[in-house]
Amino acid sequence: MMEIKTLENIPLQYLAETFNAAFADYILPFQLTQSDLESKMLSENIRLEDSVGVFTDTRLVGFMLIGTDLFDNKNIAYNAGTGVIPEFRGQQLTQNMYAFLAPYLLEKGITTHQLEVITKNERAISTYKKIGFKQQRLLNCFKGNMKVPENDISFKIDSAPLPDETVISKFGNHRPAYQNSFNTIKRNPAQHICYTASAENTLAGYIVFSEANGRVKQFGVHPGLRKLGIGHALFHKVQQIIGNKPVTLINLDTADKGSINFLEKIGFEETLQQFEMRMEIN
Repeated sequence: MMEIKTLENIPLQYLAETFNAAFADYILPFQLTQSDLESKMLSENIRLEDSVGVFTDTRLVGFMLIGTDLFDNKNIAYNAGTGVIPEFRGQQLTQNMYAFLAPYLLEKGITTHQLEVITKNERAISTYKKIGFKQQRLLNCFKGNMKVPENDISFKIDSAPLPDETVISKFGNHRPAYQNSFNTIKRNPAQHICYTASAENTLAGYIVFSEANGRVKQFGVHPGLRKLGIGHALFHKVQQIIGNKPVTLINLDTADKGSINFLEKIGFEETLQQFEMRMEIN
């Protein structure tokens, strides 16, 4: 007999093991250590009392990790990872978990649900549409080793605290996805490094990334100081710090053609695309 309930009493090591079993044969196989899971939960504000699992007897066979935050001026429930171990697929467990979750979170005042799904994952997309999700944005993911800049720049690049959000929000061309939001970065400062480019006390650009996996969360250059090599220099700094590992970047809005052209010029290649999807519960 299967039972759906929250995950608040589940040991994190057991949850990580179940996560890895569910994602071992994913389109892009993905594995987490317990430490990785703890960091993800902190950054994305995942609370086990708001997350759900499917149990058969005492065995966890499916799960839905939920982060909650004020995002896009809405209190949202972010699906930070849904998985079902292979032998229990095809039983509509994702639909059943949302049927349990939506009214549970509605009582807490959360009416908006959001997620990303790889565009090639047609089965998952079909499932989410049946549940009530609608496509919002098309997002690109990238990976690459940065080319060495041809010219030096007259701006100083230094490690620095994350600049004020009201200032640097004007430096980018698109709204960051949930995993790249300011709140996600600020909740887990130990996992994020920020470098800025400046001259004469004028902030010209910034970049925020995780040294552990080389993933860039945000970057931007002052609109009046673009095409001077500042962005390239910041990305090259990331490459110098992480060594030979590729630099990665996920969930960049495909409507931001300027940033995409820039990334491709400095050494990035597109790896996959995702749909950002959203559902409103009344």
